[in-house]
Amino acid sequence: MVFCRSVSLALTLVLFIFLPLAAQEREGEELHEEIVVTATLSPKSPKDVALNVESLSRKDLERLWASNAVGALNLLPGVFVNRSGEFGRMDIDIRGLGQNGRRVAILVNGRPEKMSLFGCAVTHSFPLDNVERVEIIKGPASVLYGGEALGGVVNILTRRPTKPVETELFTSIGSFGTKMGNLKQGGKFNRWEYFLTYDYQESDGHTPSSAYKGKSATAFVGYRLGESSYLRLSGKFFTGKKEEPGPVENPSLGFWNDYDRNSLEAEFSSGSETKGLTLKAYRNFGKSLISDGWDSKDYTNGSLLHFHLRPSERSRLTLGAEYRRFGGESFHSPRGEWTKDEQAFFFYGEYSPLSLMTLSSGGRLQRDSLYGWDFSPQLGVVFFPLKGTTLRFLVNRGFRSPQLNELYLFPSSQPDLKPERVSQTREGLELRNGLGQKFRPLPRPAHEPLPDGGEGSDRDCGQREGLPPLHLPEHRLFHLSGG
Repeated sequence: MVFCRSVSLALTLVLFIFLPLAAQEREGEELHEEIVVTATLSPKSPKDVALNVESLSRKDLERLWASNAVGALNLLPGVFVNRSGEFGRMDIDIRGLGQNGRRVAILVNGRPEKMSLFGCAVTHSFPLDNVERVEIIKGPASVLYGGEALGGVVNILTRRPTKPVETELFTSIGSFGTKMGNLKQGGKFNRWEYFLTYDYQESDGHTPSSAYKGKSATAFVGYRLGESSYLRLSGKFFTGKKEEPGPVENPSLGFWNDYDRNSLEAEFSSGSETKGLTLKAYRNFGKSLISDGWDSKDYTNGSLLHFHLRPSERSRLTLGAEYRRFGGESFHSPRGEWTKDEQAFFFYGEYSPLSLMTLSSGGRLQRDSLYGWDFSPQLGVVFFPLKGTTLRFLVNRGFRSPQLNELYLFPSSQPDLKPERVSQTREGLELRNGLGQKFRPLPRPAHEPLPDGGEGSDRDCGQREGLPPLHLPEHRLFHLSGG
């Protein structure tokens, strides 16, 4: 019996490795290749980059029941979403690094979006109303994304119109007094395009003191200045109040958090096949109110500059600069107002000496106004010995800058804190079948229980201990789309 199993396993491995060779003669049968932008700041196939990157498309997200973009990531291997219900905060850990979301960078179209006082994102402020895809980097990515990408990156890419007029209305009700509504409207004509969304979610919760009510609106308008230049203005408004029930064995009644999160962004891009430029300026701002009396407001003003250059068919270079100013004010103990600044310069390059190999290197030099300078390097190799087979090797370093709450707020604060640092060495083997597909876990059905857990304090971006999630028997009342 053992011998038969061993032979069966060996035959399976041989067929899987050499099946791609037979597929070389089958032209035109390969599936559409997946493309991501987060790993290198330029469009690339995941199999061509040294970082571990995955993505969820809009079709993937539509197959799942999730109230926001982060909650949908729980199906991915190595990713854990800590939550206290189907609505409200959902903080992400990637391969054990997260600290309630503070060690993972959360981006929207490449723009960092976190509360500046605490260094974490209000994840329920990212509903699925305008999401086109979500890309995830597992592991340090500080070279491109700085001191928040110690454990990884989640980049939420928003939707753009594809028709002259697009309208979609969706409403649903479910158990526990749950009501949801979403309106999308967009279009493109001549050189203009726009997309507007409004999202509403309300639920009494599946246990006492777990109610949620939130609403969100987004808008963008874009104008093509010429054949290769594009200007885009966008904004977001969110407000949401969530009751936190606490542990199952010792529930806490009357505990809640109320967040307002807003953003404004202007982006200009221009380029060709051989060179390109992207410039962004943005402001994130909002308020936090907690039932224990905590009351604060915060903001982040930032700008990004990326310059892409392709000296030859075999090489690519990206140069970048980034500036951010963090600020916040507390109206509760401890009262005060705090600020800090960050400036960074980075590079990332790729070179393919052979068609079967890609070499990459990068580095980021960052200055923090409080602790000084830090440098993060990265080296990678991607090798394709056979069609459908990819070997990867990566060495890089990540860091996380101290946040304002860790420096100045609460009794445990230390003004002389230095950055956290982590080093990564990655060796990987990926095998694909003859159609270019790789094995990946399928999304869980909506009725299958998801993990829960975690504990902490909402003041420091944490979650109170989780409860089994609400499995909502959704009933679609009205769904209209047109274009």
